[in-house]
Amino acid sequence: MLDPLVELGGGGQAPMGGPTYRFDESLESDVKFPEYWDGHPFMAEFSQDYVVAFTMDELSSDGEVTAVEDFLPNSHLETVNQPIWDNVMDMEFGPDGALYVLEYGDGFFRQNPDAGLYKVTYGSDDTTPRAAISADPISGSTAPLEVTFDASATTDAETPNAELTFDWDFDGDGEYDAQGETVTHTFTDLGQYNVQLRVTDAGGNFGLAIQRITVGNTAPEITLSQPDGAIFNWGDAVPYTVTVNDAEDGDQPTCRNIQYTFGLGHNTHAHPEVTGRAADTEAGCGFTIQTSPDAVEHGEGEKIFGTLVVRYTDQAQGDVPAITGEATHILKPEVQQAEWYDAAEGVEVVDDEAAGAGGYVTSLDEGDSFSYSPIALHHAPTGEAINEITLRGSGEGTVSLGWTAEGSDTSEALAEFEFTGEGWQDVTQALSSVPEGSGSITVTSTGGVDVDQLSFAVGEGPVEPVTVPVDQVSIGMFSLIPWVNEVGLEAVLERLSEIGFENIEPFGSNFNGYTAEEFRALADSYGLSVKSSHYNVNEDTFDETLDYVTTLGQEYVGSGGFPAPGIGTYENTLATAEAMNRLGERTVEAGLEKFFGHNHDGEFRTMYEHEGETLSAWEILVRETNPEYVTFQVDVAWAAHAGVDVVELLEEYGDRIELLHIKDAVNLTPAVVRPSPTSVRATCRCRTSWPPRRRPASSSTSWSTTSPRRARSSPRPASSTSPVSRPASPRSP
Repeated sequence: MLDPLVELGGGGQAPMGGPTYRFDESLESDVKFPEYWDGHPFMAEFSQDYVVAFTMDELSSDGEVTAVEDFLPNSHLETVNQPIWDNVMDMEFGPDGALYVLEYGDGFFRQNPDAGLYKVTYGSDDTTPRAAISADPISGSTAPLEVTFDASATTDAETPNAELTFDWDFDGDGEYDAQGETVTHTFTDLGQYNVQLRVTDAGGNFGLAIQRITVGNTAPEITLSQPDGAIFNWGDAVPYTVTVNDAEDGDQPTCRNIQYTFGLGHNTHAHPEVTGRAADTEAGCGFTIQTSPDAVEHGEGEKIFGTLVVRYTDQAQGDVPAITGEATHILKPEVQQAEWYDAAEGVEVVDDEAAGAGGYVTSLDEGDSFSYSPIALHHAPTGEAINEITLRGSGEGTVSLGWTAEGSDTSEALAEFEFTGEGWQDVTQALSSVPEGSGSITVTSTGGVDVDQLSFAVGEGPVEPVTVPVDQVSIGMFSLIPWVNEVGLEAVLERLSEIGFENIEPFGSNFNGYTAEEFRALADSYGLSVKSSHYNVNEDTFDETLDYVTTLGQEYVGSGGFPAPGIGTYENTLATAEAMNRLGERTVEAGLEKFFGHNHDGEFRTMYEHEGETLSAWEILVRETNPEYVTFQVDVAWAAHAGVDVVELLEEYGDRIELLHIKDAVNLTPAVVRPSPTSVRATCRCRTSWPPRRRPASSSTSWSTTSPRRARSSPRPASSTSPVSRPASPRSP
């Protein structure tokens, strides 16, 4: 006889025992239940939101259940605009024969707005209006405070709102002060007011609703660093930063006054697991939730998730009491069973032990859907974007995911999954773009596909091809020395032109025997331009260098290293930066772009400690040079050889790096004059190829645009001004 209970709902179970009704014929009450319900025990299902009444053979010795009745099912309550069963906690029949029901409502570890004590009466077909209030604002710092009240969400099964009477009591004295579905009232005195709305129908039935208004203290607003519905897994540590803004107290709360409760959410309720207070962190007020890896043992296949409620109580303002603000967030496990949906239309759930959690979604035909909300494509433990989704399905057809941002009515395509046959198949799609923030994911299909589960992961994502325009690429002539020695410079230039190069980067010996005019004419004859070169940067003869490279048509001026005196000491490194600034200013005055310096590994390996700060020589040069006149040509092979994370380097210093040497070099040892003859090198003018991550400017130099960054693999020095290692010489450009 328990099969009917299984048919009434799915998911987790939380039965709540209820009373047995005893009909009293002598009781004079127009709300008591009729004799039909005499001897019927009632039971509520907290997780599945229903109430049933059992019919029992009371004369039998074992109390056999002979019938189960779905008492006022939610589907019926919704059609007659009555409150639905919403996490029923307790029920009792009162002395008047009516049923009194206590509901927890939706939410966790708090006073839920839809919690309530309800009276269920038996009477005529004329039901009681369901009163509802919205108010804007609900609190304010000063008096007078004008508040608009709206009762348009009120419903009555038999009477349209236009025929209902709306009475408002603004000061709680029991006298009604205004009438109307929408009213405005100005509170002239500081204090808290419980505004009561009474809605009455033509038959005299009335419903009540209450809204608290605070005048003289504004409720604090709490913002959490993680988006609502972020992805995690049980056992993860999830960091949170909390921001509090309060109109009276400001935005610098005492961190320990921020309280939090984290729990294991199960269907529509939660079990508290961790409580605590925020602490001061570098990012502000924060805390880290260590989730339990044992949470999955709560129930195999059950819909469980993380729930977090954060509260902050502000300061009382004179006689006006303090107000508590709160924020509630959900964390969703990385594997979401299809039957764990938060909303659905037209689908069915089928029990199947072969499915991921013992069930799957079927009848997902065209026009049907199920969705998850809230959800965020954000990996809560690391802050990385969820850019890969795996969907397990069976059948033939296409399953599509759509994304709707929180607060938006517009859905955008997120991913499509093609299925080609029976049997469970895992299909993975990398997301070409990842929406930010919270929203909902809706699952639809062309039909013919059953869905078992969705898995969310941080993957490599789709590989986007990087295209550098050919006019921004130069072939480095230094790496072509063996070829030039074998066939001659002109034959090499001719072949480079045939390949499709438009630019070359010569170095000193390429110019031997050529005037600037002659070399320019030679390059022009093969359709090649010289945008940069590695040439003489001696300050005494720099005017001659500028004349030469200007004739060549160069945009940048530099050499295969840095100007004298070099980086052998901390003081020399500073002097080198000063020399670069002087040369850069002369370069710009001559009408060219900038002066550049080219690194090897030594600039990153050579470390100096000065005034408590440890920097590489390269970082010192960046800090102490003027970006208006000086840029850097980063040789990625030498930087990688020094143990530098080149990608991080480019992200952090991108606005100071306008030239790249990109080469596949081998045998990079201190004794090597140039890379292996098989290496290839290209110079890329990439000033706009990546967005730099700017940091606050250093206080030591007025023109610095980024603070220094120490190469991750470099050790700290033993003394304050001595280099840990010195660059060997000579070096290849």
